[in-house]
Amino acid sequence: MAFNCGVIEHFDDPIRAVKNMAEISKRVLCVVPARSAYFRIGTLFRGMVEHDATLWTKHTKYYTVEDLKNIFIEALVKNIEVKTIRFMGHPLCHFATGEPS
Repeated sequence: MAFNCGVIEHFDDPIRAVKNMAEISKRVLCVVPARSAYFRIGTLFRGMVEHDATLWTKHTKYYTVEDLKNIFIEALVKNIEVKTIRFMGHPLCHFATGEPS
């Protein structure tokens, strides 16, 4: 399994990244943060305490479950399953998994 947790949202070309993961494995799994109050607050704090928080404030793309599913479809991954993990009612992160075509 090729596993990506909290990284793909920083890539300029996530489709290519998922394709590369699918080329070397029998299953692909990506976990991305959901756009929610938790990550907005975390990003605010990072900007306050880190000398250079641009990775979080300018170079992070937050995906919806549909966005993540579409990335997998465009990367030619099949049997896709997507889920959202929630904490206290708010989305915390999205999971997508599938198999190479």
